[in-house]
Amino acid sequence: MLLQGARRPIPVAFKTRRVRLDETLRRTIGASIQSELGRFCRRVRHVFVWIEDANGPRDGSGVRCRFNLALHPRGRFVVAAEEANEHLAVVKCAARARERLDRSLKRARSAKRRTRAIH
Repeated sequence: MLLQGARRPIPVAFKTRRVRLDETLRRTIGASIQSELGRFCRRVRHVFVWIEDANGPRDGSGVRCRFNLALHPRGRFVVAAEEANEHLAVVKCAARARERLDRSLKRARSAKRRTRAIH
């Protein structure tokens, strides 16, 4: 799946375990990544989404979602969320990915400013 960002598309791959990947879940994944990470499209090389039933074969509610993000020009990180259903888990995980990416970019900009101020 390719999501169109402001400048370039963000490639998204996904895999599930014991969770049915239907069209509504695909749309939820696409919309969440587009809304939360769309402004970072130049920095995100690709996103791998992993969704699994946290309880395994036992009955119960709990779905774990994990995003593996590869960044451009280098770097990668992983964020995860666990919720009652797969749609909530994807939305929460996308929000965490945005927060994490925003924090790391602010930290890099701040370090760059400090080195400029020293010289």
